[in-house]
Amino acid sequence: MKSLRWFSFAYVMSALLIAPAYAGGMIAAGKNHVAPQAAATPGSKISNPKNLNQMDKAYDRAISAFKAGDRVTAAKWSGIAAVLGHAAGQHALATMFATGQGVDLDYEKAMKWWHLATAQGEVRSIYNLGVMYSHGRGVAVDYVEAYKWLHVATEQGFEDAYQLQPRLAEVMTLGQIAVSQARARAWVANHKTQ
Repeated sequence: MKSLRWFSFAYVMSALLIAPAYAGGMIAAGKNHVAPQAAATPGSKISNPKNLNQMDKAYDRAISAFKAGDRVTAAKWSGIAAVLGHAAGQHALATMFATGQGVDLDYEKAMKWWHLATAQGEVRSIYNLGVMYSHGRGVAVDYVEAYKWLHVATEQGFEDAYQLQPRLAEVMTLGQIAVSQARARAWVANHKTQ
């Protein structure tokens, strides 16, 4: 299999995290670009206004803790918001697992939470899945899957994906790229109604 030698570990980490300051800044700024649409746990009633209020309160507490520099408490409240199905909470918790901020470094858990946030259309998580699959962080290296997620992120206008996708294409066959693009189109078609 071709190597991604051109892609240094430092670039991977900065791309993965969209720089820790950016990821943290998103939490600190309280930016939640995606409305919660699905619960992360069976039996949760996201349509219930009480649950929506609980998600928002938990996420707000995570933001406050992050601003105060308390990563452990930020991770706790991000986790609560994540379990309740809050997409930005899921993304924040995944990022914390990927960086070891407030929790032990755990790429597998990061992937779990990014997948859940991605199911709700959280574009930062979509991009991060592409990075993780391209480098085997928490999963086996899978260029086809990586390219799929980067393609979805570019379709949603995520700037960092525009830079990474062509570099990944350099180590892929045309057949792999075609499969990736077909998978991306299928994913987008299945998630348009959300």
